[in-house]
Amino acid sequence: MPVTITDVTYFAPYDDVPTALVGLVNGALRSIHIDIYGFTYPPLMDALIAAHQRGVTVNIVADHTQAEGRAEKPQLQRLVDAGIAVLVGTSSRGAIDHSKYVVVDGNVVGFGSFNFSASAEAQDNTFSVRSDAGLVAAFLTNWQHVYDDAVGRHPEWQLQPSQSPTQ
Repeated sequence: MPVTITDVTYFAPYDDVPTALVGLVNGALRSIHIDIYGFTYPPLMDALIAAHQRGVTVNIVADHTQAEGRAEKPQLQRLVDAGIAVLVGTSSRGAIDHSKYVVVDGNVVGFGSFNFSASAEAQDNTFSVRSDAGLVAAFLTNWQHVYDDAVGRHPEWQLQPSQSPTQ
């Protein structure tokens, strides 16, 4: 597993944010919780699938407006087909879920303005990685609120596993 660097802030397009983001996921041992607006970066999807396959619990809440898009929907479908829990929702008031963070193993959080997409690399964005226990707990509490607000509200938005030709 790669060494996870914490308590650092990256600035896109100058710093290599995707490597830091994928490194967090690759370093996960127990759990990954994501709340995300833009979510299309294939290497991140690969890392999440690999984490799931090695026994890491992966839970994702994705914004509905982006989840329906041409770039995002196939990536989310890959995750669902791999057995990863993906919940599509909105904010508690029906607006977009504009959050962008990942909590790994309940002890580190990566967050900022950086969408989890290739296009975010070329834009001015930030991505901070912190191991402060209080901050991590706040993000996990928020993740649970977002999840609880979305679960069961829009079953028509949820992706189902694809049927293979042999099923």
